[in-house]
Amino acid sequence: MRFEVSIDDIDVGKRLDLYLSIKIPYLTRKYIKSIIESNRVRVNEHICYKAGYKVCPGDVIEFPDIKPVTKKIEHNNKFDLDIIYENDDFLVINKPVGVSVHPTSNVQNDTIVNRLVTLYRDLPGDMLRPGIVHRLDKATSGLLIVAKNPKSLWWLTRQFAERKIKKKYLSIGISKVRIYDKNQVIEHSSYIYRHPADRKLFVSSKDAKSQGKYAKSIFTLLDFRILNGYYLYLFDVQILTGRTHQIRVHQKDLNVPVLGDDVYMFRKLKDEIRSFDILTPGRLCLHAYLIEFINYDGNFYNFRAPIPDVFLRYFDNICV
Repeated sequence: MRFEVSIDDIDVGKRLDLYLSIKIPYLTRKYIKSIIESNRVRVNEHICYKAGYKVCPGDVIEFPDIKPVTKKIEHNNKFDLDIIYENDDFLVINKPVGVSVHPTSNVQNDTIVNRLVTLYRDLPGDMLRPGIVHRLDKATSGLLIVAKNPKSLWWLTRQFAERKIKKKYLSIGISKVRIYDKNQVIEHSSYIYRHPADRKLFVSSKDAKSQGKYAKSIFTLLDFRILNGYYLYLFDVQILTGRTHQIRVHQKDLNVPVLGDDVYMFRKLKDEIRSFDILTPGRLCLHAYLIEFINYDGNFYNFRAPIPDVFLRYFDNICV
């Protein structure tokens, strides 16, 4: 593949890996970065091994001719999709808790993608992740956008990459002592990277020289209550980046891990509350309730997902 960067290209000045992920939406930015770092990309006839190279007007970029994966995805009729909205460009799904977005090495069926390919024949992009422009953790419920045509895939991928899509979550945190006050706003940033010993976990560092990716979250405390001697906090969370497990890792940093999080909750706290049924909700108390964005046609869209019953079990009047 060959890309010639014109002087009026709106993506001039972007990192090379970001630029290419916008131009080749069926490849993930992480995968593109690995291709660059393996010396398989040339800029102006010279090998470029820096994913952070800033694209300039006049650059000629040569990228390996990598085709979309064509592995067949199994169809699935076992569950229905809760579709909040749909038009010719995209659909918005309210993803249930406990369902993966796309197949992995451990989950081949029973994912959102398996159901999507059953209902829609020609979704754009990578055949393993057709139409998918962002993801939610398996343990997280809430809004998920799916592109229905190549133009929409290109546009939405660009909007997410440039952090122009607003995403907000509801989260319940827990602590043994009172830490935060109602209406308090906490801005937290760190560098998040995979745990070197356990690749399923992510850890946080304040060190910019770490191997982590920059992540920023804004927590607004809507309400709190005391239950069985423990403080529960209802947070409205806006993420300004989209790192894997970002909110869960950041709430652990803030000493208020997400209620129901068996992975990131402090071991002592987890052992203490295990004997209280009311403090073991049976799911992660994290829900993506809002998405806002401008489509390529200039229309503004705002979507909200219903608040799950588990949140209403702990807080009566939730106004977001």
